[in-house]
Amino acid sequence: MDIEKRRQYQRAYYRKHKDKLKDRYKSYREKHAEREKQLRHERWLIARYIPPEVQQEILYGEWLGSCQPLSDILALSSPAESVECIDI
Repeated sequence: MDIEKRRQYQRAYYRKHKDKLKDRYKSYREKHAEREKQLRHERWLIARYIPPEVQQEILYGEWLGSCQPLSDILALSSPAESVECIDI
């Protein structure tokens, strides 16, 4: 099918079904408005409280696999050797 014929067909189809398509889009927006609101809030929380490097890992990578277990993190930190820590 020629590109111009396809475009003519698309225009004719849209003219014929314009009201139906608009109603379908409107009903879709109404049904998913609450979910869209939740997603917007989640994105805001991520942008507000999580550093950009971690955001990239969460959005595009395996971020749970890259986290160290808590016991390893605690083993690496030695509060007794810390400057702020006072040995009694």
